[in-house]
Amino acid sequence: MPSISIAGWLHIGFFGLMVPWLAWRSKGLLHEYSALPRSTHFVRVISQLLLFLVASLAVAWVEDITLWPAWRLRAVPLVLATILVVVGLVSMRPIWRRSVERRDFKARFFMPTTQRERRLWAGLSVAAGVSEEVTYRGVLFALLTIVTGSAWVAAGLSALAFGLSHAVQGWKAAAAVTVIALLLQGLVALDGTLYPAIAAHAMYDWLAGLEHGRLGEELGYDRPVGSGEWEVGSGVQELS
Repeated sequence: MPSISIAGWLHIGFFGLMVPWLAWRSKGLLHEYSALPRSTHFVRVISQLLLFLVASLAVAWVEDITLWPAWRLRAVPLVLATILVVVGLVSMRPIWRRSVERRDFKARFFMPTTQRERRLWAGLSVAAGVSEEVTYRGVLFALLTIVTGSAWVAAGLSALAFGLSHAVQGWKAAAAVTVIALLLQGLVALDGTLYPAIAAHAMYDWLAGLEHGRLGEELGYDRPVGSGEWEVGSGVQELS
């Protein structure tokens, strides 16, 4: 078996096993944070994503994994990235609407409604696009390819790890994220770089948040109670 460094094994263990486990463990605890101001939540997530990015970049340096090759503008990957974003938004919108209608508290964490929240959400979307693509489609995929000797197996395992790391959103969301991760890995393979996948990921997250916010305002999900705090609407339901 080709060898990787201790840093590489730690990366596989943390992002391939620990993060999915923590996401599953946190699934039943998320309601405890339902009263947390969204802006505070967004800042916390951005900070976490940046820490993950630094760790992945460090492992890429140790393992000599090329993450930022020269890029030549190619129409096909960009068109496919755009299609992926559009299809994802169109297919998920009915699910988001039902989630907001039933006051599912998970939706609150993806629902910027003020100008400050929208700015933070834009930063979060960019951070997620860069950090998660570097971590999963870049470093973890490369490490698993070395360990397993198969790019196909590595793609499946890294996509599964990425999907399970979103288990806090529910198992249906985790399954959908796994499929999206496979499509993004295919986009990376087609283009030979992470750039179109990063752009698609960031754009999708940004537009998804704006749509959640619009639906929240339209359907009266929550209402301001003063001092910038928000009160979640009635009918909060447990995670499915």
